[in-house]
Amino acid sequence: MIKFLQLNAQLKTQSYPALCLFGNDEWVKHRALEYVFASCGVTQDDFAVDTLDAPSVDDVQTSCLTQSIFGDKRVVVCENFTFGKGNTETNKTKEAKAQLSKLIESCDGSFCLVFVTSEQNIFSGVRGLEFVDCNRLDSRSVEKWIVSYCKKAGVNIDPACTSKIATYCLNDMARVATETQKLLDYGEITLATIDLLVHRDVEQNIFNLSKHIANKNTAQALELYHELEQNGEEALGMFGLLYNAYRRMYYLKTTNYSNDEYATYFGVKPNSLYFLKETADKYKPMQLKRALDYFAKTDALLRAHTHDDQAIELLIMQLCAL
Repeated sequence: MIKFLQLNAQLKTQSYPALCLFGNDEWVKHRALEYVFASCGVTQDDFAVDTLDAPSVDDVQTSCLTQSIFGDKRVVVCENFTFGKGNTETNKTKEAKAQLSKLIESCDGSFCLVFVTSEQNIFSGVRGLEFVDCNRLDSRSVEKWIVSYCKKAGVNIDPACTSKIATYCLNDMARVATETQKLLDYGEITLATIDLLVHRDVEQNIFNLSKHIANKNTAQALELYHELEQNGEEALGMFGLLYNAYRRMYYLKTTNYSNDEYATYFGVKPNSLYFLKETADKYKPMQLKRALDYFAKTDALLRAHTHDDQAIELLIMQLCAL
């Protein structure tokens, strides 16, 4: 198996007849596909590239064995590929996998077959297929990518800056790539320019607030709350977002599901779960249950038209004291 950050270097030294780009980050899969195109000397719009949607094995075989008249190598990209309905491996599925394995193993270098999928398990048992991990990158990998990207542009970047970019962008590689390029275009990457140019959404601000609370930094938490208010954030809106963060943390601590299942249930990007889990690890389930009780009492005060600032300030102090 090849990690995404290793793929470009691997493709420069080795040729693969078939690759499976699997994972839950669409930006990473798209960039991995660009690396494959570059290694084959084509671009996505070339006639030498054939993109198939939900093809059968016969469709795949026909495309791979059709000689390209536009270049030395044909690249066949398969999206939404399945061997059949359900997870049970029938004789028909086994035959299809054997047919696909034979096609890959007999490749004479005239084609490169690429499957793009969210799940790698469906290709279990297919011989000759190299898997590329295109799952969302962790903080360390994101920071490593930023350093590499800046280095290619002839810019050295301080570790504190890479960490800040990754944090502000919630490790979302689509945002990381955009914001890093923006900083490079500006001509200077410092902590100050990151604060000036990199967009921090409300989700990031609430994460920072909950992080201060979890670390029992009452003064910093209150300072950030008032700063957000001065910047136009409504108190009731911040209360709702903070409540959602703690509700989700409690659910994370008391259940056991996959990241994708949590993301679907919460209606958030899977990337944001990293920060929720990081903060949730500072609590015990009963502490989070007590926190939700504090939110319920604060909600009652707000509904009774108690001064918003005082009620939420009290809530922050109670949460810091857990």
